[in-house]
Amino acid sequence: MVYQPHQDERQREVKAAYEHAFDEADLIYWLPTYDPPGRHHQPQPLPPQQLVDHLSQPTTATVVDLDDELLATIDHHVEDNDLVIVMGAGSVDDYVRPHFLAKPR
Repeated sequence: MVYQPHQDERQREVKAAYEHAFDEADLIYWLPTYDPPGRHHQPQPLPPQQLVDHLSQPTTATVVDLDDELLATIDHHVEDNDLVIVMGAGSVDDYVRPHFLAKPR
C-alpha cells in the first residue's frame, strides 16, 4: 500500500482511527500529508511518523518521499506480482499514474 494522507487538520482529527485501518496490508509506504499549495499551518503539520505510530502494527509502515526511489520500489513489487494499492487525495496520483501508464504491458 502506498498511502498519502490528505489535509493536516483532518489528520489531527482522525489519527486515532488509523489503529486498524491498514491491518490487512503487508507493507505500507506512508507519504507526508498532502495539503493544497498555499496553505499555512499553525501549528506545524504532523510528521508522518506520528500518524504511523497510531497503527496497530507500526512496523509494517515505512515513511517515504514522493520521489523516483518510491517509483522504483513500486516497480519492484509489480515485477514480483504483488498487488500495489496507491491511495491518496493529493499529488500521489499525478506522480505515480503517468509512470505506469507509459510502461508497455
